[in-house]
Amino acid sequence: MSKNVLKASFYDRNPMVVAKELLGKILVRKINWEFLSGIIVETEAYLAAWDTAAHSSRGRTKATQSLYKPAGHLYIHAMHQQSLMDIVTDGEDVPCSVLIRALEPISGIETMKKNRNSESVENLTNWPGKLCKALQIDRNLDGLNICSLDSEVYVLDTQISDEINESIRIWITTNKEPLLRYYIANNKFVSRW
Repeated sequence: MSKNVLKASFYDRNPMVVAKELLGKILVRKINWEFLSGIIVETEAYLAAWDTAAHSSRGRTKATQSLYKPAGHLYIHAMHQQSLMDIVTDGEDVPCSVLIRALEPISGIETMKKNRNSESVENLTNWPGKLCKALQIDRNLDGLNICSLDSEVYVLDTQISDEINESIRIWITTNKEPLLRYYIANNKFVSRW
């Protein structure tokens, strides 16, 4: 496996750019001596200033504190009793992020199945809450710096040649119109709606 971990400078940009460029990269979750990983196949961008769907639109709170960290940190939040994982983008105190929506599993699949109590590989990580459960990602990792191989979570650089599609964000109730959801075309691990 390549050792080229994405550095903070990759994330320290507009979340729309980062969300597109994360597609095809490999997300790694290190638990003890085991590596669970998957190709990022779907993301959503959340903007700080005008985006009423972003958690930062309600202001800085104890729960959203990690959104204000420097780029390259995790923001783990709960929705419907499930953990969801965002990666903070832009500069410190600019609360933008990219939600990791779906992965194509590539290693540690049996452990992921046990974590989710699921036999289906296709449905293992095709939703933000599912992938966090499969990878054992929860609020304990909120604020984690992911820009080092020493981290429990990091992203490896890879190149993508597949077509990227854009759409409205799904399963949100406000500011749905912008095309801020990005996914690899015809990938069977992209979430269904």
